[in-house]
Amino acid sequence: MQVYLFKTLKIDRDSGNYLSIIHQFELMMLNATVIGAMIQFLLELAMWLPIRSSGINMVGPRDYLFKFVLLPSMINFVGICFAFFVFHRRYARRDQVTYAPIISMFTVIFNIYLVHSDFNVPIMFFALPLLVTTLYGSRPLLRIICVLTLLLQEAGYYLSALVSMEDFLNNRGFGMMAFLNNVLFILSVLVELALCNRLVMLEKLKKEMFIVSQNATQTDMLTGLKNRKGLRVVFDQILACSDADRNFSLIFLDIDHFKQLNDELGHQLGDEYLKALGSVLTEIKGVEAFRYGGDEFCLVAHRDPESCIPICEMIQSSYRNMPVCAHHRFSSLSFGIEGWDGVMTPSEWLQHADAALYEAKKNRGSIVKYDEIGKISMDA
Repeated sequence: MQVYLFKTLKIDRDSGNYLSIIHQFELMMLNATVIGAMIQFLLELAMWLPIRSSGINMVGPRDYLFKFVLLPSMINFVGICFAFFVFHRRYARRDQVTYAPIISMFTVIFNIYLVHSDFNVPIMFFALPLLVTTLYGSRPLLRIICVLTLLLQEAGYYLSALVSMEDFLNNRGFGMMAFLNNVLFILSVLVELALCNRLVMLEKLKKEMFIVSQNATQTDMLTGLKNRKGLRVVFDQILACSDADRNFSLIFLDIDHFKQLNDELGHQLGDEYLKALGSVLTEIKGVEAFRYGGDEFCLVAHRDPESCIPICEMIQSSYRNMPVCAHHRFSSLSFGIEGWDGVMTPSEWLQHADAALYEAKKNRGSIVKYDEIGKISMDA
């Protein structure tokens, strides 16, 4: 427990890791319940003298100490320690939501409701676990928490008779009013469950709409490939990778003599060449394909430049066999390749790959790596 008490977890905010944010939230809620338990302990001690001097409660110091101080403190200590234990075991795996705050919240709320049978305000606290559960976005979990809320409220209601039968009979008991209070509580929890369910559904719908809109803005409508915006997203992901996982290459390619094809065959048929190349790139495994603009395309491969050459040859062969090339005019592709050194910016990386493509265009249908440009110039 002391490992996580009043501590913050390190989060890589650039990674967009949902679980790390949830874990941070859970730890914050766990520490909030610890503070709540401490405040309860101090308030119970502080209230003894005012209650005694006012004559509202004639219970003796020993009974008051047990009922309002020792008993809730023991319940809080056991429940919160168990919640921290669950958090530690599940957080250690890093891929699991722990739900530990719900345990600690139920503990504190249950024991307040248990010992304070002389007023009914604590019953309202049972709404909190359901509201917190809404943030997890799980409708089955909401139903489970709803059932637990009802069971713990009923258990606290009747177990308070064991703590103080006199307070139970005077303030709760078994009469019609007590029955109506319980029915009203059950109805209020069910209404809250319906509202929380609705919130979860709306949040899920909002996320789905956001994903659709993001995909739409990152997708080229003609080829179905991602566009420059999608490429920037991938660059951001690569920059967030660890040093040991930064073996990437950028491949620039375009269609040779594409302007001439457009002028002689028409733009509609020119679009068919672009769509044909888009369909070829979509089928290549292990790379992410993008339409950079016009007849320029680029690929991001998780491998070194030398290993990208067979990929380029495969694309060249597949494209030449496309029906549009066979039925109208033969067309080839030129490729420029640059590996990422983990230091250069995405803009510099693009410039290097474009420079390699420019060199490849001098010999149509060729493949050039950026580090070969100087050698080619010397040979020429």
